[in-house]
Amino acid sequence: MSKSLMSRMKRVTPSLCPNTDNSQFSTTEWANIDIPAGVATDKIYTIEEAELLRVSWFDCFLDLSSSNFKPNTLYTVNIEVKLRDGCNGWDGSLIKKIVLPDGNVIKSEEILYGRPKNVWFNILIGKFKLDQSGLVRFQLSQYDTNWKSGIIIRALVVET
Repeated sequence: MSKSLMSRMKRVTPSLCPNTDNSQFSTTEWANIDIPAGVATDKIYTIEEAELLRVSWFDCFLDLSSSNFKPNTLYTVNIEVKLRDGCNGWDGSLIKKIVLPDGNVIKSEEILYGRPKNVWFNILIGKFKLDQSGLVRFQLSQYDTNWKSGIIIRALVVET
């Protein structure tokens, strides 16, 4: 994967959240925060992240054009997240999906309960290859009735 695609994805990460097409979501449930990310060529830089404040139905996704990917190349997709102290509602299964342009869905589940707090970690969304053009959707969701809060989403990371 090219560095420019990675940078572009990191810049659009806050648009992963929320799914504003659905009436139960509003921008008041998310806060954009700037966190120091590191040092690059003597300059300190920050990455804008999205922090979930409170929601019952959790649904984050990002659609990318297949033109960002090489055909028949195996890609691995992770999302960088952190759980804050006092986070709530993550005892149920987190549904992870990649929806390919041909309609095929790569789906798995993960439990975040018990993961360390205030530490960045990757959630593997899945692996995929493309053989036709269109949109690729990367999605995280959890629709149980527990209120969820305290997750910070930093970046969608796609690697070959």
